[in-house]
Amino acid sequence: MVKFKLGLIILSTVSMVGLLDYKCHAFNLVLGRGGGGTQQFLPNQQYTVIHPYTREAYTGITQLREFQNINMGGSPEFRRLLNLGWESGWNFTISRDQLPGSVEITDYVACGFGRVCPGGSDSSGVGAYIDLNYTPPRGMAIPSNLTWIQRVMTNHTKYPQRPRDLNRPPQDWGHGEFFNDIDVGSSHVTFGTPFYSRAVGNARLFDRPYRLDPWNSHVWVAELFPVTYIETERFGRKTYDVTLYDGFKWGWENIATKNETCPISWTGSNDKCLSSFYTDLIGGGIGQLLPGYTKNDDRSFAFNLNYPFTYFDKTYNSLYVNNNGNVSFGKPVSTFTSQSLLTNTTAPIIAPYWADIDTRARGSIRVRTDVPNQTIITWNNVGYFRQNQDKLASFQLVLRGDNYDIPAGEGNIGFFYKNIDWETGKASGGINGFGGKPAGVGLGDGLFWGLSPESK
Repeated sequence: MVKFKLGLIILSTVSMVGLLDYKCHAFNLVLGRGGGGTQQFLPNQQYTVIHPYTREAYTGITQLREFQNINMGGSPEFRRLLNLGWESGWNFTISRDQLPGSVEITDYVACGFGRVCPGGSDSSGVGAYIDLNYTPPRGMAIPSNLTWIQRVMTNHTKYPQRPRDLNRPPQDWGHGEFFNDIDVGSSHVTFGTPFYSRAVGNARLFDRPYRLDPWNSHVWVAELFPVTYIETERFGRKTYDVTLYDGFKWGWENIATKNETCPISWTGSNDKCLSSFYTDLIGGGIGQLLPGYTKNDDRSFAFNLNYPFTYFDKTYNSLYVNNNGNVSFGKPVSTFTSQSLLTNTTAPIIAPYWADIDTRARGSIRVRTDVPNQTIITWNNVGYFRQNQDKLASFQLVLRGDNYDIPAGEGNIGFFYKNIDWETGKASGGINGFGGKPAGVGLGDGLFWGLSPESK
């Protein structure tokens, strides 16, 4: 049995050590320094998401699967898939010896809804990220013919076979169809090989399986093997002799459950919650027209809070109410297409429904300040660009200042929705209120950090 070179990794929930199977007897699995010298081992993440068609709320958790050793040559099903897909000119042999050296796992991250996977830019789905690197023993060079083969099993195929169902969002297409095959990406199409990467002498491997339907539950499991191969050509015919070494199994799963009650949080709510404003719960109406407000497309309006409000460790006494479904601090934001709140948005921002709102034909912004240290801002029956009013949206932002006595279980920022009938303006690629780059929801510090469950 190989003795693992494991240091202690402290995590918020589960230690990385718990994700490694100590019964491995292949090459060493070593916990590395991580990309940029910082380890990223994040075994799970919880989230809440709204289904784009039914508007129901789902609570989910995305979590990594435990590393497990796979003996020489892998499972019989793995070998069957190789022989089935690559018959003529391909010879697969199980090595008699283990691959010497170690595999350093630099990153292993569960990417729940709202978290951008390392190296990616999207936070509207679920998945995982792994980054590992093979290191030969001291004095031995990386084999120039080293590469990787990976088999994937998942309940959401990348290549849907059944007809597209227009009653389901496109992200759902392919969910529920079992996929069991060699994960070749574009290399098989281009080069006709079973290799995950075409590059040889490729000691590093990273993968980012990702699905854009976080309201569904997913299982994604991979068998990953380092291999070496020899390519020969005789009389114009190429043959490949591939040697398979010990590998390991890794993957992730996502468990999503429909909420039967309304979660009171900024992340959203289900149909029952969508039917009510906060002001419906406390009474007294939605207040007066925002001071200085006129019907417009992309304007912003300065507003004094008259109390301290701390946001991302900075205290403000005023803000800008931006027509396009958000408020910002320090400067107005006129951008009409929602942006990732994990990148620079030019100003700290709170976005209950960031979209291309146009009130020139219908709608207004109203504000209520009768409760000390609390402001309620309502986008009431607002249309979308360009001056469309066939579909409307009504939503509400509640802000509570530093001196507000917040009840247990509640917070200082609240999002409430009464009706959301459109999600995209024409200039954002929408047609009749849908498609293109849809509305975004979330919080951001204006720099490089945020909670961004985008694209509701």
